[in-house]
Amino acid sequence: MKKPGLMRWEYREPEIKLFVADGRNTYLYTPEDRQVLVQRFTAADLHSTPLEFLLGQGDILRSFDASWEPDAGSKAAGSLLLRLVPRVPEAGYAYVVIDCDRDSYDIDRIVIHERTGNTSEFVLSNLKTNVKIDNKQFQFKIPKGVEVVRLDEK
Repeated sequence: MKKPGLMRWEYREPEIKLFVADGRNTYLYTPEDRQVLVQRFTAADLHSTPLEFLLGQGDILRSFDASWEPDAGSKAAGSLLLRLVPRVPEAGYAYVVIDCDRDSYDIDRIVIHERTGNTSEFVLSNLKTNVKIDNKQFQFKIPKGVEVVRLDEK
């Protein structure tokens, strides 16, 4: 992740996927399906989302009601669990649980609880902060022969 709104997420489970946000669009590439989902995206789209504060742009207390989460099944002993409920009721999720290392406060896990009852869990490993990242990491070239689905076209 890099300000302003540049992201690259490489998923390994349950299937291999690549998500790239280049500041104008997002790309979700699923090699097994030979498909790329493309959607317009800017840093402003991050407002009141958990990603906003991960990029150091948000104000947790302004965007969320925060409380300790006593029962979220932490992956590590001694973790701090924080429940964040968005103050904006139109958010696409009910709340988020952040699992932080008690000593470093690094985020180890993010659990997003959607209003539909679905849950998405993101486990972060080998986290490095304040590392220079070449902007080329946030560029995506659509592979030849894949289906391109543009989500914001009618």
